[in-house]
Amino acid sequence: MGGRGGGARRRATEAPDWRDSDPPVARPLSDTARQGQAEFAMTTAVFELASEPGAWVRLAKVREVMRQRGYSRREQDAALLGLSSRTDVRIVPIANLKSLSDDDRRAAVRMGGELKHAIAIHLVWRK
Repeated sequence: MGGRGGGARRRATEAPDWRDSDPPVARPLSDTARQGQAEFAMTTAVFELASEPGAWVRLAKVREVMRQRGYSRREQDAALLGLSSRTDVRIVPIANLKSLSDDDRRAAVRMGGELKHAIAIHLVWRK
């Protein structure tokens, strides 16, 4: 029947499996209000998951919280792209690819030509 996976088809409600291919490149949303809401929700999720301010959090954990809050993969990718332009946010690849779980690989976001797996938000105080 062609294709991969022995002919089994993925149901429309299932999340895509990125193990066989790279995730799509993150793009901003056309709805700027929803974009802002998604960025705020993601910032909140990172703060909730971080063991301390500025600690690294795997995107797999952040994406699970965002999914539970009703945000799609596309909205999450757009939020990551928006957050990446902030000076207090770092989104990085995990160098030790052997340490990545399947969830980490699926949660990766493609930005700047590479897959990134973790995020940290360092609070910047302005006077």
